[in-house]
Order: sequence, then C-alpha cells, then structure tokens
Amino acid sequence: MKKKALILGAGLAGLSCGYELARHGLDVTLIEKENEAGGLAKSFRNNKFTYDLGPHRFHSEKSYLIEHIKEILDNKVVIKKRKSEIFLKNRYFDYPLRTANIISRMPPLILLKIFFDYFTTQVKKRFKDVPDNSFENWVTNRFGTTLYEIFFKEYTEKTWGLSCSEISSDYAAQRISLLNLWDVVVKSVFKTKNIPRTYVSQFYYPQEGGIGNIAEKYMEKIAGHGAKIFLGSEIKTINVSSSGVTSVVFESNETSHSESYDYVCSTIPMTDLVSLITPQDDSKVKQACSELFFRSIVFVYLIINKPRLSDNHWIYIPGRLFLSNRISEFKNFNEDSSPPKKTIICSEVTCFCGDRIWNMNNERLADRVTEDLVQLGLTGENEVEDYFTYKMKHAYPIYDIYYQEHLGVIRNFLNQFDNLYSFGRNALFRYNNMDHSVEMGLSVAKSIIKGEKANLETATQKKWFG
Repeated sequence: MKKKALILGAGLAGLSCGYELARHGLDVTLIEKENEAGGLAKSFRNNKFTYDLGPHRFHSEKSYLIEHIKEILDNKVVIKKRKSEIFLKNRYFDYPLRTANIISRMPPLILLKIFFDYFTTQVKKRFKDVPDNSFENWVTNRFGTTLYEIFFKEYTEKTWGLSCSEISSDYAAQRISLLNLWDVVVKSVFKTKNIPRTYVSQFYYPQEGGIGNIAEKYMEKIAGHGAKIFLGSEIKTINVSSSGVTSVVFESNETSHSESYDYVCSTIPMTDLVSLITPQDDSKVKQACSELFFRSIVFVYLIINKPRLSDNHWIYIPGRLFLSNRISEFKNFNEDSSPPKKTIICSEVTCFCGDRIWNMNNERLADRVTEDLVQLGLTGENEVEDYFTYKMKHAYPIYDIYYQEHLGVIRNFLNQFDNLYSFGRNALFRYNNMDHSVEMGLSVAKSIIKGEKANLETATQKKWFG
C-alpha cells in the first residue's frame, strides 16, 4: 500500500512538497481553498494582459534551488536585472540604497545630518547601549535617527499599521540585510563576496506568463504523477488523537469527504489550522491564536493607455499622502504581459481585513491610485482606461513585539502531533521569500521520504532565515 499524504494549501511551499512526494511514489492529495493555485505567487490573465499579485522575483544563493525551478519551468526561464526605486522628498532614489545616488540626490543639509546622526549614535553606544528590542531601536542603532526617519519609519508604519516601537526587531533583522550605514557605503562602492539579499541585482522569472507559471507547472507535474487535486475546496475538521491526525474532513463541490492520511502537510495560516483541530480545548492555545495577526492587501490594477510608465520593476512609496505602498509594472518583468501601446500597473495597499480601506469601493480605490500616479509624475488622469482589484486576507504575518511568546505556545501545541507538518509563510508565521517556501516544501518531503520528522522550528531560525 502506498503511503498517503495530504497537502493543505497550494502555495509554493505546498506545491513543492506535493511534487516531491508524488514524484517519489506517495499517494498525494492536494486541497486548496481558492480556485487557483499559487497563493501570493499566482498570476491572472485579463484579455491581453498578464499580471501577478504585486512584484515577485525568484533568487537564491543555493544552486540546487535554481536548478529545481528551471526543471519545473522546463528551462523556460529568463534572468532579469532588478531595477527599483523609492520616492522620498519629491525625488526618486535607488533602492537598495547606494551611496553615490544618495549623495547626488539628497539635499546637502539633510545629507550632513544623516552622517552626523549616524556617527553620534555610534559614539553614544560606547557609553550606553540601547537594546535592539524593537524595529525602531534596531534600525536607529545601525543607521542613526535621520536615516531611520527618512527611509524606514514612514514606509514600515504605513505597511504594517503599527508604530515602529511596537514592531519586533526580528522583522528588521530578517528583512534588512545591511549591518549599518557604513555597510551601505561599503556594499555600494566595493564588490564583496557575500552579497546581502537586499543587494541581489539579478533574479529569475518565467519566460512565459507571469510568476504564476511556476505554480501552473507544479500543478501539471503533480497531476502527471497521479495526485488528486481539489481546488475551490474547504477543510472542515482535522480530527486528532494524542499522537497525531486521525482523519480530515473536507468539502468539494458540495460533497463532503472524510479520509485518513499517513502524513498531513499544512501550509494554511497557523491560526486557521489550530481552529480546525478537534478535540482542542486548550484555552492558552486559543488565546495565543487570538494575539497573532495578519496584514491584508488590496491589489489595485490600472490599465493605462501608455506603452510604459517607467523602467522600474517596482517603486516604494512611503508618504502617508499616498494610498499606495508600492507599485509594480509587469511589462518590465515580461514584455509580453501587455499589448505594445498599453501597460498594466499594480498598486499594493496594505490594510486590515474589514477596515475602511478593505471595504472601500473599487472606483474610489482606482481614483486614489490614479491620484498617486499623477503626483508621482508617471501618468495623467485621462490615460487610465480601466481598473479592477483583488484582495488577499493573509498577506503578511505581523511581528509585533509580543508575537514570539504567542508563537511558542502554538508551536508546542502543533509539535505534539507526529504526522502533522506545518510549514510555509503563513503556516510558520514567517515573512519569508519564494525560495524559502520552495526549500521548506522540498525539505519536508525529504524528511517524510526518509521517515523522519522535520525539525522546522530549528531549521526556520538557522537554515532558511539566518
């Protein structure tokens, strides 16, 4: 009898795991709540336009992951040179930060204040050390107050909906690869052997379609190995005993299914997974789940009667006067994503599910994003031809200063079930990249094939995120 494995969620973590297990002869079932696979890394097609959920780039320092993605895409891969900027003080700056660009674009008095604050901070630290107990302190300790306020504070607070003093320093340590302001100078002037992720200038992208072509190819190959795939389906209950998952109940096409599996691999949000487990009456676990939050995104798309807005893959927009957090233009990822004389851009607007922005009507959202583009000098109001939106409830796990405490309670609860594997961005409550998700899926599959239990808690901290 073949061992049976259930994959919950068809994002890249679930797809890579399902592919590897099916390839090695396991009886794989994949269940996805949405009607399309890919999670945040999916693509859509609208007439002659192809678009992603914001900008995506696949890159990794691990050659086997690059080769794996090439294999999945049948070697139909292109290498793109990253181009991105940040709009500050009515000027565009290169992002990641580059010394020559900052010097040439920043007003001299502000530039002087940036370096004065940085060196003052370094001197003060010799007499009184400020602990890295928040995003604000972590960044200020390394870049000084002025650079923190100009480049980091406003964008971070706008994105997460929290004060930087309420955000864990884990987010800074995980997402800001540079050590300090001096590191910015060194990395942008001298070539170094170990290039931080922030400074990776090239990335891989599917030659055909959008980034979702990766998920589409995974699905083709998984189905080719005989896996059963249920899209637009919903998990109702996960039944457990003291040692593991005994059965899973799900609904597909209004038909209820109850099955038992040797392995259950979950990539759905951690808090959703806990809510599905029965019996489960641990008040501490429920309380911990209620204290973990996700940031949502409304993606606003504008079709514009213009060949191209800029040569950037994406532009960061920190200012609170702008609704948009970041805009991306898909023609710069793939020339064939739009007709020659038109382009499509995506504005990412972060919010909380159910708040004012989440409930704003599409016309008003499109008007506000159009206003943003006009103020950025990228287009005129009369050049916008059409618009539409897409909403993602679970976009970013929120790292508030207490999240690790709650996360530990939930991890301890889930770790007691020997045949349950929880991994991926939302399942581990980790703000990771595409290559991390693929690597996690492959690693879990490898552990199952070897008959081992993957220690994802340790691996998450030491292997995938540094």
